[in-house]
Amino acid sequence: MKDIVKTLHPEKKQGVNISREKYEIIRKTIMSVLRANKEMTFMKLSRAVEKEVRGTFEGSVLWYVTTVKLDLEARGDHSLAHRSLPNPARVCDAAFRSAGALPRDGRGRSSRRSASISSSNRSFVMRS
Repeated sequence: MKDIVKTLHPEKKQGVNISREKYEIIRKTIMSVLRANKEMTFMKLSRAVEKEVRGTFEGSVLWYVTTVKLDLEARGDHSLAHRSLPNPARVCDAAFRSAGALPRDGRGRSSRRSASISSSNRSFVMRS
């Protein structure tokens, strides 16, 4: 049986099972990238990790970065901190969420673009 990690989620949502090998590759790469750059947005972090593991990693790097980052936050890993950056798009998105309504696309569905704005406006910092 493969060695797996049952991930946690900071909002107490159900985690997922992923290979310990893939978890460790992504975790180590996240930490390495943050040590080199000190602070960066989630999307820049994801792209940097993808660049580092390109050609040696099988699977969606963005999905694994998101999953491992959320697990580290849920476990209280104090080497990884995040803070929100001021951005009008994030404020608008937060206002829609607090009002209980997200913007809708032309077909009456919640707009995924507006929901993804907030994660791209977060900055991650390597704590010493």
